[in-house]
Amino acid sequence: MKWLTECQRLLKPNGTICVIGSFQNIYRIGYLLQNLGFWIINDIVWSKTNPVPNFAGTRFVNSHETMIWAAKSKNLNLLLIIKRWSF
Repeated sequence: MKWLTECQRLLKPNGTICVIGSFQNIYRIGYLLQNLGFWIINDIVWSKTNPVPNFAGTRFVNSHETMIWAAKSKNLNLLLIIKRWSF
């Protein structure tokens, strides 16, 4: 995907990216990120408390979305990043 290549170009060497997607595309995005040389740090699941019902009954209710957190460099020092966060 062209936009991922552009993100790679614009990110600083120690930059990270978060990409959110649905079950239809998140695995493809993760594959593309790895092919571009990104290092997958973690996946984060957003659990929806009130998902849209599936009235057709053809599949389970889509009650979550997945986010991929990736770094441009494998040598990223995550502890330095996390220490700056406030919880």
